[in-house]
Amino acid sequence: MAPHPRRPRLSRSILSPLETHKTRRLPNHKVFGKINANGLDPDNACWRPGVAERSKYQQKIIKNYYDNREAISLQRLSELVTELYLAEGKARQRQWKAIVSALEKLKIPAARIEHLVKQDNPSLVAKLVEELLAKK
Repeated sequence: MAPHPRRPRLSRSILSPLETHKTRRLPNHKVFGKINANGLDPDNACWRPGVAERSKYQQKIIKNYYDNREAISLQRLSELVTELYLAEGKARQRQWKAIVSALEKLKIPAARIEHLVKQDNPSLVAKLVEELLAKK
């Protein structure tokens, strides 16, 4: 029985081991572009390694998310207030941390956030949510 023929060797990486991952090389080993922090070659701005272009549907979803980010944050805050009413002990402390971060995202003044945390009263946060919803 004849030995199984060896598979051909895979071609070497287009980057030599001495180079960083931030340069690209042509098969003839000439460097033709540096990649910036965004993964783009400044000379060829459409090149992104491993990232496909977004479809119009995906672009629309992303745009809608950013257009409705404030409403999403308000909804999340109202859910956190409900959970705060029911929480006790360590769970209550975790809820307060989440509420503080949600309030910071909504750009509520730090003094007001500190006052709410110091009072430890969910009804005050609920009133704030109502106030924010009225402004919207």
